[in-house]
Amino acid sequence: MTTIIQKPSHTQDTESKKKTRALSDTWDDWTGEIVSDTSTGKGLFLLSGALVVLGFIGGVFGLWILTAPRLMQVSPLIERVVFYCALAWALISTMAYVQFCLTAITERNWFIFPIRRILYRQLLHRAMNMGKRIKLSTDRMGHSFVRVSNSIIRALLRNQQFVRLLILLPRCLSKEMREAIKQIVDRYPCESYSVGGGSAAIKIIREKKPDAIVAVACERDLVGGLRDVGTKIPTLAVPNKRPHGPCVCTEIDLEEFEREISFFTHGARRDAVRESDTNNI
Repeated sequence: MTTIIQKPSHTQDTESKKKTRALSDTWDDWTGEIVSDTSTGKGLFLLSGALVVLGFIGGVFGLWILTAPRLMQVSPLIERVVFYCALAWALISTMAYVQFCLTAITERNWFIFPIRRILYRQLLHRAMNMGKRIKLSTDRMGHSFVRVSNSIIRALLRNQQFVRLLILLPRCLSKEMREAIKQIVDRYPCESYSVGGGSAAIKIIREKKPDAIVAVACERDLVGGLRDVGTKIPTLAVPNKRPHGPCVCTEIDLEEFEREISFFTHGARRDAVRESDTNNI
């Protein structure tokens, strides 16, 4: 008698993996594939953003081409005015995006006007959608955006002082990683909290009213969080690594984490503050 052992299907294997972890809403579409490291440079997001800008410019001139014959019938002057307005818009958009790229790449402020609102409310959503259309990985696009966002923050706020620094950590960190993070956080004048999602993070932010935030999470949660608070509170983000898949025993680059804290605190340490307070007694 032959015993047939039926292997679980891919769908069953995926569902089994999902049951062993508390997935956040952003991972509802997880297929069970484990990608430990989605590290990507700034170029991916900047390329997607460039395609968005080119698309807008092409759309404006396409509209002009369609309407130009009718405008010429009404008045050649109106047609010329519309053309030069479209040309001016294209030049301004191109120059602004070039300044944006220079700021992100060099981490020096090349802007002559506030850019964070444009980054988080205008470019982010459209660039991420563009990435989906050309079949780019959502997580790698998110990682690239985080790198760009961090560079913009460092370029614009390098010399500012921040008194109330808030550290937001995910609950999915491994025990060893959590202990290592605690040792780092204890060295700096800041508060840290573990949160279970975006709504919990927003609640803590409203209660603590921080001047700046260092947030640790997966790229999907970081992109959503930066979109919600990035225009209001300076935030440096640290993407996690997922050697066991999402939402369980995640890890981070500890050197990068401490570097982001040090940026906002300008290297000031908690023990140095205590020593100074003791000397002033």
